[in-house]
Amino acid sequence: DFLQAPAGTIHSFSHAANNTRMMGILNPPVFEKFFEYMNDPTDAYVQQEGGELYFPAEGFGRACEELDLVVVGPPPGAPA
Repeated sequence: DFLQAPAGTIHSFSHAANNTRMMGILNPPVFEKFFEYMNDPTDAYVQQEGGELYFPAEGFGRACEELDLVVVGPPPGAPA
């Protein structure tokens, strides 16, 4: 599938597993910082499933401040 969203469009994504794949073409490359803030660098070749859940709150806060993110709601299935 292909989706093109004009600037300012509120949208969201859901990933059901650590090995979910997504390709996005962002132009201009303003959102490269989003992925930098939301992920920790690793030398691992494969993401392992399971383990402790982790949310990068500090990186998310920084992304919200710098990139004008709009939180549209909790992830599907999140506790109320």
